[in-house]
Amino acid sequence: MYHTVVIKDEQQLWKRILIVDDDADTNITFKTWIEDSNNDGSKRIEVHTSSNPTVAMSEFKPHFYDLLLALTCHI
Repeated sequence: MYHTVVIKDEQQLWKRILIVDDDADTNITFKTWIEDSNNDGSKRIEVHTSSNPTVAMSEFKPHFYDLLLALTCHI
């Protein structure tokens, strides 16, 4: 499910990615892969996921996310 995120001051420079796929396993796989590559501390990437493409697109906020990955969804 897609949830509203409160941005803290120290997170202003973070990059935000939204992954949308109707398969929860795909969302988890991509989220884990990106977060694991984020472990060195120099990269600041927040990964959000949604398994409901319709809800994700209706609640999508332009300029909030730096990247939207819509994977094999039928939007």
